[in-house]
Amino acid sequence: MLIRKHRAYKASSRHPSIESLEDRRLLAVAAVFNNNTDISIPEAGTDGPADPYPSNIQVSGLVGVVTDVDVTLHNLNHEFPDDVETLLVSPSGTTTILMSDQGDAFDVSAIDLTFDDSAPGTLGDEAPLISGTFAPANFGGGDTFSAPAPAGPHGTTLASHNGIAPNGSWSLFIEDDSGNDVGSLDEWSLKLTVTPFTEVAVSDGNLLITDTLPGGKPDDLTIVIDAGDYVISDSTSAITGTGFAGDGTGEVRVPIAPVSGNILFDLGQGDDSVTFDNSGGLISPIVEVNAGPGDDSLTFAGDLELAEAAYQPGPLFESGTVTHVVPIIIAGEGDPGTVEPAELFQTVHFAGVEPTLDVTMAPSLMVAGTDAANAIEVRSGDFGGAVGVVSVDGFERFAFSNKAQLVLNARAGSDEIHLSDINDIADLDEVIVNGEGPSAETDTVILLGRVGDQDAITYTATSDDSASVNLNGSVVMVHTVERFVFDGGGDSEFLLINGDGGNSNEDIFVHQPGAAPDSGTFRQTADGESMLGISYENLGPTMFLSIFSGEENGRLIVEGSTGDDLFDISFPVTDAAVIDLATSGVEHVRLTASSTENIEFHGLAGNDQFDTTAPLDVAGEIV
Repeated sequence: MLIRKHRAYKASSRHPSIESLEDRRLLAVAAVFNNNTDISIPEAGTDGPADPYPSNIQVSGLVGVVTDVDVTLHNLNHEFPDDVETLLVSPSGTTTILMSDQGDAFDVSAIDLTFDDSAPGTLGDEAPLISGTFAPANFGGGDTFSAPAPAGPHGTTLASHNGIAPNGSWSLFIEDDSGNDVGSLDEWSLKLTVTPFTEVAVSDGNLLITDTLPGGKPDDLTIVIDAGDYVISDSTSAITGTGFAGDGTGEVRVPIAPVSGNILFDLGQGDDSVTFDNSGGLISPIVEVNAGPGDDSLTFAGDLELAEAAYQPGPLFESGTVTHVVPIIIAGEGDPGTVEPAELFQTVHFAGVEPTLDVTMAPSLMVAGTDAANAIEVRSGDFGGAVGVVSVDGFERFAFSNKAQLVLNARAGSDEIHLSDINDIADLDEVIVNGEGPSAETDTVILLGRVGDQDAITYTATSDDSASVNLNGSVVMVHTVERFVFDGGGDSEFLLINGDGGNSNEDIFVHQPGAAPDSGTFRQTADGESMLGISYENLGPTMFLSIFSGEENGRLIVEGSTGDDLFDISFPVTDAAVIDLATSGVEHVRLTASSTENIEFHGLAGNDQFDTTAPLDVAGEIV
């Protein structure tokens, strides 16, 4: 007995939806760094840069990004503070003018000034300076700082440094912009508040992986199972996971046992990526990824041998569900000494993702359409190399490799399925198309040949809505569809139409030329039952069109048009006929028929001409 154990996903108070994570508190760390080297203002004389210029503070050991900056000047002295210009420069090059043209001519001595964006006011323009906390301000405007200070314009708030990496050299440039007065500074300090990119926590049995930075930042996350842990890493930033191994580094280990609910990713803004690595096994809890705004992607990778992979787009654009299955063995329910096969599922629901890439080792990939009228396309090349891409309407593209079989279940609706460049998709040997819709609907499969290369296609109808097709060695099986079209791309294609291989007493083929010289339609019956026909177009200037009945009672009907037709029939070898048809002076694709007992030519309307250049080796009839 095969047991498929698959827990259904349901948002509840025990398993909250991702939207409920938005109110989680941010985990921030504040650190203070000092430089207690005296600074002379200016270096020499009574104006110009201070000494040292700049004064630097080296910051290290912080993880995450800057979310708040405060600066304190300790024991500032100056005879004319209006001359003092101060500029803070971060390791990333962001800048803030802390004070400029303030305090007028009022001498200051041993005051402490703290600059904080959240302060209620700024230093006065013409009032004496006093110790306290103030917001940065620049009253004069147009200030320039001597090299090596960066050129303006400069930031006017300390928030200009938010979102940058904290570690590196922070520089304080002080300059006296007018003569006659001097001053000094004993020390300055820098307070940085840092918030990690990603927070990992377990709450009510759910594993929560959250971008905690307001506004979001790019994340490059990977989750993999290793030695009883979920290992979550971020190559672009640190991860905070209080109580977990690796807290504050780029990799956190979360024991699997406490995670009894779901795994929820909330990535916020930014161009994010998440990789599910199955090398240590499939992740059994339901996973939901809310990527948020930005160019976000999902990758499924790993060397685990899977039973199958599946993709269901929707219900919204840039959303869908990806499922992977691996066979497992479980203990029998009746006899403790027996074992039974079962399947372990990994299910990932995603939203806001573009695109998704599956490079897992699964023999088969199933892609489902919706119950609406879908436009489904399979092609190669969007991701470079020989990667295949499936798209369903405007839903997110699904790229894949390492799959021998692709199954397309179109579901209800009148669907149109385009198969393009399938020979260029690595490892893909077979495509199965299931129309699946009610009989009143029309599902169409359009198979496109390779542009720039000659194609060889063999078409064998197997029922009124099914056929087997071989395109350059790749197999296409179609079921429950109403129309099949081959578009050769105009590169001198070879198209062979087969009978049903001896499964019927009589195959009847009816060929009707199309409007273009290299287009037309074949209809077929077997033992009086209609078979799935094929339309062809763009076979090219030196194309080959061949019929092989394989039946003693095989019959070919060649139709003309309502205009003036010229039929030219020759028999170069036994049991083979070559038919050239021109309608209204336009020469159509040459048709070769072999192993066909009877051939009929239907001129239809118009003044038609029939020429034969050899005795008939088959029964012939001209109508």
